[in-house]
Amino acid sequence: MEILRRCERGQTAVIMTLVMVTLLGAVALGADEAVMYFNWVKLQKAADASALAGAAAALPNDPATASSTATSYAKYNGMTISGDQISATVAPDDKSITVTVQRTVPYAFGTLLGLSSHLVSAQATAAVENASGTCGILPIGLPCNSNVAVTDATQCNGGGYAKYETGGGLYQLKASQIGPGNWEPVALGGDGASIYQTNISSGYSGPAIVPGTPSAWVPTETGNIVGPTRHGFDARMSNADASTWISPPPSVIDNTMWQAVLVPLVNFGSPNGKKQVEIVGFQEMWVTSVDGNNATISAYLINNLPNCGTPTTGTGDGTTTVALIQ
Repeated sequence: MEILRRCERGQTAVIMTLVMVTLLGAVALGADEAVMYFNWVKLQKAADASALAGAAAALPNDPATASSTATSYAKYNGMTISGDQISATVAPDDKSITVTVQRTVPYAFGTLLGLSSHLVSAQATAAVENASGTCGILPIGLPCNSNVAVTDATQCNGGGYAKYETGGGLYQLKASQIGPGNWEPVALGGDGASIYQTNISSGYSGPAIVPGTPSAWVPTETGNIVGPTRHGFDARMSNADASTWISPPPSVIDNTMWQAVLVPLVNFGSPNGKKQVEIVGFQEMWVTSVDGNNATISAYLINNLPNCGTPTTGTGDGTTTVALIQ
């Protein structure tokens, strides 16, 4: 009997050893898969932002510039590890660009099973499409609450959501906190610093935002987002091939000038963290600088830019914009 018990204990020990080895192997592979997924998410965001930037910069007129812009813009979005691969291909009709990004990620625990590394890749395609009555919407709102009277740049005429004064006037965006977790940025077309930065560099390119309809309700983008704000405007000025800001605005402005933006007038209410807020109108502005610890944006009021203003319908108006199609 004693010999039998010893044999049983020995068999149990062998089985437990095999089970533990299997479990540890599964846990190890799970950890490696989590690392692969984390890298894929970063690559997909970089591909999305790069494709949008490339298409907005030059399509359909200059495919070479579109490709170079997309490739360089990927480096703003995390494609900085040695060995990262980036390619940008413009379609034969020059109306879309596909960005493919790849990264070789080493296994940490998989090496125990003879695995060394895995190639993680992501792809995105952005195309030129009909616009929806807007030009270069900035993802940062001018506060325009209905319960205040006109006194300064943080309010609208009589609370009636009319535009700000008819001309001139230097105002600041994102100058201070307007509520817990809120500094005036809004999430247009999706959350996250990458989309926010692309919306600054290229202008919001999603469906029309029409005041007075459900499309005008958007979430706030929480946080001060200093780095993406600076990088977005750096890329915007690079697209303009400009080394210095023009200030004050020139006497003649059109909607091809990169310092001209369309700023949403937002009824923020009393924002506290992530919150749905209403865009009640738009104001054309001329950005002159991005300064300080908050990346505060200084901009002049301008009016009557061609093909640029408050959209009234959700249909295209003959101008163009870009959007992700894949």
